[in-house]
Amino acid sequence: MRWVDAPTSDGPQSVSRGGVRVAIANDADDHAANLTGWKQAYDQLAPGRFRGTLREFWLGSQMQVFEETTSHAVRQSCKVWAGAFWFGIPAGDGPPGRIGPRALEQNTIAVRPGGMEFELLTPSLFRIFGLVIEKQLLLQHIADTEHIALAPSALDSEVLATGHMERDGLEHTLRSLFETPGLLIDREQARDALRDVLLNVIGSNCVAGLLPPKASITYIDRHRLVKRVRDFALAHQDEPLSIPQLCVAFHVSRRTLQYAFQDVCGISPGAYLRILRLNGVRRALRAPERCFLDVQDLAAQWGFWHPSQFACDYKKLFGERPSDTLRRRAERFPFAKS
Repeated sequence: MRWVDAPTSDGPQSVSRGGVRVAIANDADDHAANLTGWKQAYDQLAPGRFRGTLREFWLGSQMQVFEETTSHAVRQSCKVWAGAFWFGIPAGDGPPGRIGPRALEQNTIAVRPGGMEFELLTPSLFRIFGLVIEKQLLLQHIADTEHIALAPSALDSEVLATGHMERDGLEHTLRSLFETPGLLIDREQARDALRDVLLNVIGSNCVAGLLPPKASITYIDRHRLVKRVRDFALAHQDEPLSIPQLCVAFHVSRRTLQYAFQDVCGISPGAYLRILRLNGVRRALRAPERCFLDVQDLAAQWGFWHPSQFACDYKKLFGERPSDTLRRRAERFPFAKS
């Protein structure tokens, strides 16, 4: 990614303000790459020009705190740094999205261990606070303060169901951090005090949420089907897969496939496959190393056979023409092979 000292009109932007790193991106994958220490890929699911913001800081090497906003619905493939736990706290009154097959509701917290890939589906105008803590630091803190020997498997449930008071206290604490002007995290004592505050508030949530609710079996099955279809489509990107082909490949009816995609993604399977391939084309158009002859050649590689319809669909989803994307690539990588 490209690091800059001041915002520019295009491409990822990153500046540091009082120890808080602020990054702005106008592409979902750029935004995914902005989070330090994570391996991520984002698929933009809703049409329009994307905008993502990230505000992030670290307390030593054992705790990462961030606030993330995304303008459009996104499918996120995420993996946090190994040896840690990630806690995600959706903010605001809108729909909070899903993690894997589980719904994120108002009084729940997303949780995943480091080193393991997981999936988020987030709606438009989404805001989430993230807290990543080194595993042994958190478990030792809970043992010392709560007198509970918490097994790491207790936090392997995707959704941590906790009490209203604990959940509200956590969100309030994180919200106040990013609304505090001149946050003093460049001072050692302040960092230590803030680290203790965050350990206390997340520790109380972990203890309160030891018995998470079970997910709907029907939704789990549909989520698994959607994931299998996605993997299958990416493995056959040079084939314009049809719905009947998918029905045969996965031994399901068209209605079953329709219900699964509507329930999990909110769109039809055909629309999902088209969006998936459009995101693949966009990544290739924006890559530093050009691996295609021209835009139509690349579109054909991803199964688009109608050039004008492809260009129309591309502009509708991303808010710009494929040629605009190529031009921005040339501006970002002036010495790249064309």
